[in-house]
Amino acid sequence: MKRILLVCCLFGAPAMIPSVHAQKSAAMAKPTISKNDFYSKMGELSKNLGEHNTAAAKATFDALHQMMGKAISMTHDRTAAIKGDAEKKMATEQMTKQRAIYGKTLQLKDNLEANKDQIMQNLQEFGATLQ
Repeated sequence: MKRILLVCCLFGAPAMIPSVHAQKSAAMAKPTISKNDFYSKMGELSKNLGEHNTAAAKATFDALHQMMGKAISMTHDRTAAIKGDAEKKMATEQMTKQRAIYGKTLQLKDNLEANKDQIMQNLQEFGATLQ
């Protein structure tokens, strides 16, 4: 009886490992941030600021802020997975640029209407770093 149980464990367990790995990979997959979505949200922010709709502008800025954070996180994860030195250097430079733009933009959030031009310029630069 013990032998049958041992045989079942030896042959059954390896068959389950790929499906468990696939489930973990799917659960760990992060959504991507597309340039189109980012630029669309930028247009929404510009429209809200142009209409002096502060509440909507703040909500849109918060959404852009979250998108920027996710993009930086995705760049970080991609950089960590890269094996080649040249590619890793390029990805690290991209992440450094994204973080710098993110920081500059976040400092301007307290007065969105007064800082509209600088915010939009920073967001445009950040959007250019998206893949």
